[in-house]
Amino acid sequence: MSRREFLSPEGLRLDGRRPGELRGVTASIGVLPSIDGSAIFELGGTKVLATVQGPREARQKGQISVERATLSVTCHAATFSSVSGERRKQLRQDR
Repeated sequence: MSRREFLSPEGLRLDGRRPGELRGVTASIGVLPSIDGSAIFELGGTKVLATVQGPREARQKGQISVERATLSVTCHAATFSSVSGERRKQLRQDR
């Protein structure tokens, strides 16, 4: 399957970039002072906020280990973040 590029008569992509031109990339760290670690990454019109909290004590006694650690990851997407532009129903268990 081939990848198709849509170019205007002037040779520009739909977002105004030339075929070989990359989207703008920015990154900022320490954006949320109340969190142990935070960063914002931007690529074109996409923006991602990443946060880190911890380390924390184990919740159950059986989880305590000096040789292992547990990493919990939770992902949230804004309800308006679909390609079609339609709002989707936000689910509590959405991962």
